[in-house]
Amino acid sequence: NGQPSARDRHLATQSLASLWYLAKDLPTAAEWNKRVLDLDPNNKEAYYTLGVLAWLNFLPADRAARSELGMTPQQQSPLAADAKGKTLASDLKAKYWQSLTEGIDDETKALAIDPQYENAMSYQNLLIRYRADLDDTQEAYNADIREADAWMGKALAAMKAKTAKNVAASEAGPPTPSQH
Repeated sequence: NGQPSARDRHLATQSLASLWYLAKDLPTAAEWNKRVLDLDPNNKEAYYTLGVLAWLNFLPADRAARSELGMTPQQQSPLAADAKGKTLASDLKAKYWQSLTEGIDDETKALAIDPQYENAMSYQNLLIRYRADLDDTQEAYNADIREADAWMGKALAAMKAKTAKNVAASEAGPPTPSQH
């Protein structure tokens, strides 16, 4: 019939999503990853990538705001620590809060598909941690950082379990014909 198969359309769409991501065209990469999800709503990588894109989009603005306020990356407090910071945080919150929240939701969807998806856990940590910079109080910030730390712990545990499983499989050697 001359039409590409559903599988071919899916592979082509995934390829374009990946190419736009590699080209660092974040809006177009997001659009193509959403198209991947239109074709395959259970594509954990597309959800994961949408979360990564939300973080990548916010990262330069967050770093610039912290720099403008004289904050070091290690400084554990929200941007709104003083009047200048409150203004910066308010502006950033208006622009990025929704996309960061959607990124967290996207990582949650990836984890619903694969509860051991350590990359999604790692970015769940980053999205929550960076969104915490926009919190209004130190208490809210501390709560978000605790949640982010918990996700990082889960990611490390998942990586450790995966590594142990791979080591055990390699030590066992190839299956014998009777193990099939």
